[in-house]
Formats: sequence, structure tokens, C-alpha cells
Amino acid sequence: MKKPGCYFYLEKERNKDLLIAFNKLYEESNTVNAEFYEKLSQSQARRFWVSEERAAIVLARMEHGDNLDDMIPSRRRMFHDLYKVFSHLKEAHPSCSVFDLACMAVNSQAPSFYLTPKSMKEIICRIKRKWYDKNNRYRISSPFLPQG
Repeated sequence: MKKPGCYFYLEKERNKDLLIAFNKLYEESNTVNAEFYEKLSQSQARRFWVSEERAAIVLARMEHGDNLDDMIPSRRRMFHDLYKVFSHLKEAHPSCSVFDLACMAVNSQAPSFYLTPKSMKEIICRIKRKWYDKNNRYRISSPFLPQG
């Protein structure tokens, strides 16, 4: 589990993938509501958004019979789907290490982002807020600030 204060080094890459899915879905629906975020959370991701190291640790646990009862349901579902890919790769490449197989599995296409609609909305809002802050869009368009 990610500890408070930890840095998710794949965040920028994941956010880029998420924005691509957001824009594609928005072009189809032209509306953003609760149903939109539900569809967005179920859209395909370019990869499984977990580090290779963490995936190798969890997949090794699963190899030894751990059913991941201590994880939240969406994370558990992601690792079960990842384990299916891992198992297929293990059959195809029996001489590869768990870490190598985990790397190949993580970098394969994921069936969804494995995030709740609420999390998706929070992430999209955070991305937009960072963009507005970076581009000073609030100040430029605000009629209440002195011009000069």
C-alpha cells in the first residue's frame, strides 16, 4: 500500500494516458457527469499503473497462494487481472524470472484504470487545477484584479 508522502513516479505518464481517455470519451458524449466518470474509469489503459517492483512483490505473493484480502477491491481486481497476464507470460517464457515477467505484464494493455469514478474526477480536477495555475489562467481572465 502506498504510504502518505510517497511519490508515485508514474503520475505524469498516467495522467497523460487518463487525459487521452478523457478527451476521447468527451468527444463522444459532450457532457461530463457521474455517468461520464463511470465510463472513464472503465476505459482501457495503456498499461497497468503500478510499478514493476510492487507488481513483482505482489505477484510473487499470489504465486504462493495469497488471495490479497488486505487490499481494497479495485486494487485486488487489478492484481488478479495482472496475475492472469503474468500466468500467460509464464507459460510462454518459463525461464524468465518473476521480476522480468512482472515487467512484461505491467507494460501490457490494462482493461481499465482500476480507479473509482470519484478518484477519476479528483485526478482530472487536480490536473486541470495544475494547468490553470501553471498558465496563470485565473489571473488573466479575472476582471477583479487590477490591470497593469
